[in-house]
Amino acid sequence: MGRMALAPGGMAADVARVPEACQVSLAAEPASARAARRFTTTTLLSWGLDGLVQDGMTIASELVTNAIMHGADGYAAPGCPAGPAWIELAWQRRATAVVCTVIDTSTRPPVLDLPRLDADCGRGLQIVGLLAAAWGWALLGTGCKAVWAELRIPACG
Repeated sequence: MGRMALAPGGMAADVARVPEACQVSLAAEPASARAARRFTTTTLLSWGLDGLVQDGMTIASELVTNAIMHGADGYAAPGCPAGPAWIELAWQRRATAVVCTVIDTSTRPPVLDLPRLDADCGRGLQIVGLLAAAWGWALLGTGCKAVWAELRIPACG
């Protein structure tokens, strides 16, 4: 179902309704970081949020990579789907922000490390913290956890 909006020149146009939330299930494997970036790009572009694509891709990639490396235990926690480890990536659009959420099959909390200067990894949550307006995590009643990050939608000016 569409809604009416004014097109340039003041003419009425039918605008397709865009879903306010999109999600995808990913395998807990390295190739899923690339899939997360593609999914994020497609989602944010479909919402007309072109200016958030780069930061959104970085956040999604970092959170999915962390879930692959640290959160996906390779087994299903009680209440989580059985079989190989999986990751759920979701984007939700709100009035003033979009929220990226990554769910994995572990209850271990994310750890904000201060890696050595010469370390090749360990900066993912620091990057997320710099790009996001806010981030956090929660245990889910299913025995899994969700890590989320929020990006503010720039005000029209």
